[in-house]
This record gives sequence, C-alpha cells and structure tokens, in this order.
Amino acid sequence: MSSWFPPEDLPAADSGQSFGGATEPNPSVWGRQPLGGAEQVQFAGGGDDTPLERAPVALLSAALAAGVFAVILAVLGRTMTWLAFAGWILAGPVGTVLLALYTLENTKRRASAWYVASSTATMLYWISLGVLLLGVIACAVVIALWAGTR
Repeated sequence: MSSWFPPEDLPAADSGQSFGGATEPNPSVWGRQPLGGAEQVQFAGGGDDTPLERAPVALLSAALAAGVFAVILAVLGRTMTWLAFAGWILAGPVGTVLLALYTLENTKRRASAWYVASSTATMLYWISLGVLLLGVIACAVVIALWAGTR
C-alpha cells in the first residue's frame, strides 16, 4: 500500500463513528425541536432574564391626554377665552414636544436587538396625533371667534 492511504486503525467513513465517538450533535446543546416560533429559541446567554424593549407608551398616553384636555378646554373656552388659549398651548407646543420625545425614545429602542414592535403603539401614535390636531384647530377657532368680536 502506498503512504497516502489512511492507517488501518481509523474508522471508515460509512461506519457511523466520528472523532468524538458520537454520531449526532449533543441534543442538550442544540435541541431536538424545529424552530417554529420565538418561544422555542434559546439564546446563548439571554434566557428569560433578557429585557425586551417596547415602545414608550407612557409618552403617547401623555400626548393623547393633552389632546383630549385641549378639546375639552376648547369647548369650555367658548365662555372663558383664556381656557382656549391654555388648550391651544397644551395641544400645540406641549403635545408636539411629547410626540417628539416619543419618536426619539422609540427610535433609540428600535435600535436594540430585543425590540418588540407593537401595532397598538403605532395606532395610539396616530390617534394621539389626530386628537392633538383636533385640539389645536378647535382652540384656534374659539380664539379666532373671540378675536373677531373685539
């Protein structure tokens, strides 16, 4: 025999043996279940103690509350104009800053690998934006009607 043949004591390729003596990967390391969903995936250092990042819904709730209060102040501002001014400030600058802070924080959280997107947060964002716009317009109309009578 020439020297390029493997030695006689090495197992043949079809014998079912490998270098470690095991024929399959260790099931405790790799698992035996197919990857069907995220709940079946186990991460190498994460486990259940890895915090998931979510949208900052508290900022959206504050923006929505500011818009609702602005609409209420617009209705009450028909008799007391200073309430319409307060509602305009609440829905305009304050609501815009709250939505901007939400967008900034949400963008930071989306950069995380552990971010979980939420359709509820997206829907709440657009509802908040609409209510704030309604509050600004309603207060502006009340202020314009008051200014027209002066």
